[in-house]
Amino acid sequence: MPIQLVCSSKGKAREGDAVVDLIAAHRRAISELECLGKRLMHAEEAEAQLIGPRLDAILANETVIRRQAPMAPVADVGELKMKAAYFARLIFLRT
Repeated sequence: MPIQLVCSSKGKAREGDAVVDLIAAHRRAISELECLGKRLMHAEEAEAQLIGPRLDAILANETVIRRQAPMAPVADVGELKMKAAYFARLIFLRT
């Protein structure tokens, strides 16, 4: 897979910042999933019916973010290493 480098020019925001933002968004989504999952385990039936759709929406959001992250452009080797380390951690946790 080729590395796509992105540079900033004259103080404009770089597209490469998308890597950091996507990793942060993915971590937030995973955290929300864990919280709602724990709440669901201890919830009464009425509360569980309210939590279910929220859990589905957050899971769908996490899936979208997880699919976008590999395609995000990197600005430098540091971001490339950060991206690789994050995905290595995800793969290790899923096995």
